[in-house]
Amino acid sequence: MLHIDFDLRDLVIVQREMTSALVAIQQETINAGTFVRDTWKQAVDGQKLPGMKKAIHDDAYHKAITMVRNNTPQGISILVGPFGYDRAETIERGLPAYDMKPNLLNGPKSRALKNGQGRYNIIPFRHYAPSSTSGGSTAISVRMQMPKSIYDQAKRLVRSVPNATTGKIDWGQSLRVGQMGGINQTSLYQHKTNRYEGMYRVGAEKHAQYLTFRVVSTPRVDSKGRHKGSAPRSWIHPATPPNPIMQAVYNHCMPIVNENMQQLLQQLFT
Repeated sequence: MLHIDFDLRDLVIVQREMTSALVAIQQETINAGTFVRDTWKQAVDGQKLPGMKKAIHDDAYHKAITMVRNNTPQGISILVGPFGYDRAETIERGLPAYDMKPNLLNGPKSRALKNGQGRYNIIPFRHYAPSSTSGGSTAISVRMQMPKSIYDQAKRLVRSVPNATTGKIDWGQSLRVGQMGGINQTSLYQHKTNRYEGMYRVGAEKHAQYLTFRVVSTPRVDSKGRHKGSAPRSWIHPATPPNPIMQAVYNHCMPIVNENMQQLLQQLFT
C-alpha cells in the first residue's frame, strides 16, 4: 500500500499555545479599552489632560461614553452614544457665536404681543449658592454660582411659594442690586440691569431655588420711530472655543496601551 503518514501532534501543541496567547491578547485588549474609557470619563468629569483647553464637568457627555466590541476578536471601540453626542460634539468642535432671539421667540413658550407686532418670551435663569454641586459630584459652572455677597442677601428674601388654593405662585420679595449690568464681550451690548437684579427665592425652605427672569421680544420700531423690544445686539450667545478632549485622551492613553501590549507580546512569544 502506498501511503503518506502525517504526525500533527506538534501542531496541536502549537495550536494550544496560540489559543492561550489569543485569550491573553483578547483580555489585554479589554483592559486597554477599559483604561481608555475610564480616562475619557474622568476627562469630562474634572480631570484636565495635556492638550485640553480647560477642565470640564458634563453629565451628558460622561454618561454617553461607552465601550463596545468590534467584529474582530481584538477589536474594541470607545464611543459616544446618541443621547450625548450633540453635547459632546459641541464641546469638542466648539460653537460660533449666534443670536438666540429667533429660537426663543419661536419656541413653545413664546407668546404674541398684544399689538400683534411680534412675540415675546419670559426666560428664567437659575442661580446657585457658592460652591454648589449638582448630581453629587458634578460641579456647577462658576458663572452660575452667586458671589457670597449676593447669596447672603438672597437667602434672606421672603420666599415665593405656590398658593394652596390656586396653585399659582405667590411672589415674595425680589432682590434689588441697583447696579449696571455687564457688557456682552461678543456683541459689545451693554446689559440694562445687573444679572442678579429682581432675583426671587422660590420653593421650600431647605430646597429653595434662586431665579431671575428676563424678557426677550421682537426688535421693532413704533409709529414714532422709537426702537422697541430687545436690542439687536442683545441675546447673543458667545462663541464656544473647541476643547479637544478626545484627542487629549488618545494622546495620553495610546503610548501606555501600546507599551502594555508590547510587553505582553514579548512575554508570550520570546
